[in-house]
Amino acid sequence: MFSKYKNILFYLLVLLLKIFSSCHESTGKSPEYGLAVITAKNYESEIINGDKDAWILAVKDVRKISLEQWKEIEFSVRGMTVRVGIIDPEKDGAFLKRKGFIEDKSYPVARVFPYGGWKIKTAGMKDTKSMKEAKKMALQSLPDDTTKINIMSELEYFVHSSYGTSPPRFPVLLFTKKRQTAALYKALALKYSTYFNFGVVRKPSVEFLQQFHLKDLPEILVMISSFLPNNQLTFSSIPYDKTSYGAVSYLTVAKFLYSVHEKHWKELPNIKRFKGKMNFKEEFVKESKAILNLGIKKEDKSSKEIVVKEITHKNYKVLCKENDLGLCLIAFVDGKDEKIMEKSINLLKDLQRTEDMEGKPLQYLWVNATCHPEYGDVFGIFPHTLPTLLIIKPRQRLFLTQTLQDTSPGDISEMVLKILQGLKNLQRYARFNDMLQLDCRDVKVDENTVKKSYRNQEL
Repeated sequence: MFSKYKNILFYLLVLLLKIFSSCHESTGKSPEYGLAVITAKNYESEIINGDKDAWILAVKDVRKISLEQWKEIEFSVRGMTVRVGIIDPEKDGAFLKRKGFIEDKSYPVARVFPYGGWKIKTAGMKDTKSMKEAKKMALQSLPDDTTKINIMSELEYFVHSSYGTSPPRFPVLLFTKKRQTAALYKALALKYSTYFNFGVVRKPSVEFLQQFHLKDLPEILVMISSFLPNNQLTFSSIPYDKTSYGAVSYLTVAKFLYSVHEKHWKELPNIKRFKGKMNFKEEFVKESKAILNLGIKKEDKSSKEIVVKEITHKNYKVLCKENDLGLCLIAFVDGKDEKIMEKSINLLKDLQRTEDMEGKPLQYLWVNATCHPEYGDVFGIFPHTLPTLLIIKPRQRLFLTQTLQDTSPGDISEMVLKILQGLKNLQRYARFNDMLQLDCRDVKVDENTVKKSYRNQEL
């Protein structure tokens, strides 16, 4: 009799363990940033019943879109309350069929779930035929929590209402010609409305343009208040400066807001009445680190392929192209000094292995600059300056150079993070020079001959 109950208890225990394991698998949350792996088990918990973030669920290998391309899309929307995941039809084909992903015997490139709760997501989900369409659709789904301002009296009310909250907030204004509020601005309003009141002035009147000394639109600025000697409140504004913060992106504008807040929050009207704690610094730092450093489960570095590609006359037009996202890190080395050349290439390999560089949209490349001096001279790189690292933002046509003499992976990592944050001043360039048709492995080239030959080319 006892053995019978013992067997029943054993089976009950096994059943409970299975249920617990299933619940654990289905509720495990993926990291906030990075390309999420979606399966039949976590589809509901991650996308449908998870946070309000919009989702782009890519179907793996459809139209031969690579994982790297999806990682670039994911990196471009970080911070903007849009998540990107990928599901494998080879493993979860039956599940995808059950969810209606197959149409005309083929999968869509991705399914987009709009920003909102489960009802909004299930009612508003749509399939897309391209990455560009998926990104646009996800960003357009973000709610617009900004305040519309048309006339000066509305601006006055907007400013005073900003100071009447707890804590008092800085009024932030976007001046634009467009009818729709930029997704970046909507995302910032969703994230930082505790500390800033976000307003939009569309097609501003001459009065607005003159009042704020506006020349080019769009323009973002923060309004600052101060008291005159007679205790009268007066206002000034701090515009977003591209020279200081770089091209407009979610992270650079967030950095701008953080800088203004840190410097002027003690000057806010009614701030003395606020007895709580200002947590904006902690929130901004935490988010910036998450966006740049991922915080995802680390890969097994021993199995990760570390590659630094050589740029040659055969492939220079397809590496570091003008429309590539992220940065290109190009080591210009002396091909005649094998020891220095190997050391420089290994430096980029060591850089790839650092945690700070994981998940970043970076291309690691090298050039035999004694064989191809023509490739670097537009950036001021010549044989006597080798070895030199060239960091390129191809989409913006911006660059920075750094000697590789006595440089560590940590030095380069710090520089790359600052560039990604928009905290480094970069120089502009027009285009890369064309490469001469020389095979550096087989040909011993005299530098003067190469320069003379290059000058004679019609570029």
